Amino acid sequence: MDPRIPALARNLLDYSLSLKPGEKLLIEGETGSEELVRGLIAESYARGVQPFFELTDPTLRRAQLLGAVREQFDLEVAWRSPGSVRWTPASTSWPERTSRNSQMYPQGPCSSSVSP
Repeated sequence: MDPRIPALARNLLDYSLSLKPGEKLLIEGETGSEELVRGLIAESYARGVQPFFELTDPTLRRAQLLGAVREQFDLEVAWRSPGSVRWTPASTSWPERTSRNSQMYPQGPCSSSVSP
């Protein structure tokens, strides 16, 4: 790991966000930022912060968006919404969120968020 990453992660968590133990942190990154995301996760745990992350690939997202229709956007919003989501598109069999898999994701908004 680049030796500057832990220092950057510490600065982001301690000074920019002032996170406290027990808080939740959503880390959003794009392809190529994995090293920084790993550093933020490690430093979060060292502070008693609960990190969650999501990595996206902008070229794949663009490819998806170029052909997307309104219904697809509505389904994605429902799928990404916190809490219990129950919907099954007629053309696709999407699993419903159950109490088991909804426990893996934070309920409601996270305390803080950082995008590398």
